[in-house]
Amino acid sequence: MERENIITATAGRLKQFGLGELSYYKENTQEQFFTIEQYFLEKEERLKEILEEIKSTNFNIRGICKDTNISKSTVYNNPNTIRLYIEKRIKDIETQDLLFKNKQEKSQERITEIEDFLDKAIIDQIEYNNLKVHNGHLQVELNRFSEKCELLGAERLELVKRLNAAEIELRQLRNKKGNVVTLNEEKV
Repeated sequence: MERENIITATAGRLKQFGLGELSYYKENTQEQFFTIEQYFLEKEERLKEILEEIKSTNFNIRGICKDTNISKSTVYNNPNTIRLYIEKRIKDIETQDLLFKNKQEKSQERITEIEDFLDKAIIDQIEYNNLKVHNGHLQVELNRFSEKCELLGAERLELVKRLNAAEIELRQLRNKKGNVVTLNEEKV
């Protein structure tokens, strides 16, 4: 790796991390930064190569036959030996999850579960808000009925008072015999 690239990368990282300009540091510290950055650049490059190799790896019979120069017909003509061995090794590697496929699948499943939970929570919140609004309408209607009931109760009391007064007046009139006229009296 060229020294200029390392110096440029180090200066850029120092600014990115808020550690100031490269020129602020002593020459010895600068060299240590360069050594550390070179280490990281080399490891990044190696990781990129490994990822590319992983992406290009074919863990299937066709890919294995191609990479090992063993013909597919040889593998398929020996289903109880070579083919079985390849299939068992593929399964063994997948079980080890060296490629982190299962971890990604589990993470994706968990994300899907969380998204489903959030969708349900949003729907529950909307339904709760709708019920709250509906409850408000019902409360207004209940208050209106309650007021109407009070008015009807007051009107009933007034009618009962008038009825009682009319009954008293009727009794008083009946008690005064002079004022009572009999309609079905026989004339003698």
